[in-house]
Amino acid sequence: MKGIFSAAGLFMALVLLGCGGSGNSRFVYVVGPTLSAVSGFTQSNTGTISPLVSPTFGTGTAPTAVVVHPTKKFAYVINGGSNDISVFNMNTTSGILSANGANVAVGTHPIAVAMAAGGGVLYVLNQGSASISAFTIDPNTGLLTAATGSPFTTGVPPNPTSMALNPAQNFLYIAGGAAGAKAQVAVFTAPGTGIITPIPSSPFTAGVTAAWVTAESTGRFVYVSDSTSNNIVAFTVQAGTGSLNQIAGSPFAAGTGPSVMAADSTGSLLFVLNPGTNNVSAFTIGSSSGALFSVIGSPFATGTTPSFLTVDSTNKFLYVGNPGSSNVSAFTVNNGGSLTSVPGSPFAVTTGSTWITTTN
Repeated sequence: MKGIFSAAGLFMALVLLGCGGSGNSRFVYVVGPTLSAVSGFTQSNTGTISPLVSPTFGTGTAPTAVVVHPTKKFAYVINGGSNDISVFNMNTTSGILSANGANVAVGTHPIAVAMAAGGGVLYVLNQGSASISAFTIDPNTGLLTAATGSPFTTGVPPNPTSMALNPAQNFLYIAGGAAGAKAQVAVFTAPGTGIITPIPSSPFTAGVTAAWVTAESTGRFVYVSDSTSNNIVAFTVQAGTGSLNQIAGSPFAAGTGPSVMAADSTGSLLFVLNPGTNNVSAFTIGSSSGALFSVIGSPFATGTTPSFLTVDSTNKFLYVGNPGSSNVSAFTVNNGGSLTSVPGSPFAVTTGSTWITTTN
């Protein structure tokens, strides 16, 4: 994959929050390049989504990703066209967003966002400048302060394609690589100050074309989708050092042009988007080995030109953004990892839905 834009279109984001009553309702926020706004939805207990009473909130140009703070007080939208971050206050009861100060500048052509589990640090991957912008987050105001030394080089110039945080071991991963060269994954220590440092053995070879990188919740395994070879390269993470070693049996076959991946929060399931075949491959993750085993019935059909997917915070539902059909496919995640469509799915969105992310 030459870049997120070339393989998956542009971007979108869904953010699914906890369930319950006032202050604990679930909300979905969608961004896409054709609308300079973030669209808000509520999520029901059955997985359906419906627009908020006030459905859109203005952002910068061509928004590419969105993330919500663990406290659900703040939201951050990454704008790929205006090279900045829109900061919002969030009403935890209604889901309504309101601007919180001026937009914050980042590098050129930002394409991805990651937030530390505790909500203290925000990372932005800038594809155009091959850099990582890092910010600390004020827990009271939600405002951002650039970390010392930010921006940092990615370690995989000139074409970083994706970014992921290891939720258990404080490592940051950047996937990418130069055209015609082997794909690579750069590994950084990310101790929670916003200051990141490459580990001595970084980067690591990861197939031909690294489209996406993700780490499952236990922090023991890392996966890279190779969109050229139609497979998933799997690694174990060496505790303490962060070094990556390929798992026995890796790479594992996926669909055509595998790209975005998402693991459930238990570290037992991995879902892989296959834009070339408009479907999702589902795998169980070997608890001790990290090896991937195809789920019965996999792959599962999606909408047109799917470009992103996420598992919600309850692990009950999976959502796929389909920019080709301007909608979101919603699935129930059954025992064992098989998928069935949520009643009413797919759900229409007003922009090309092309990036999905979930809160902790």
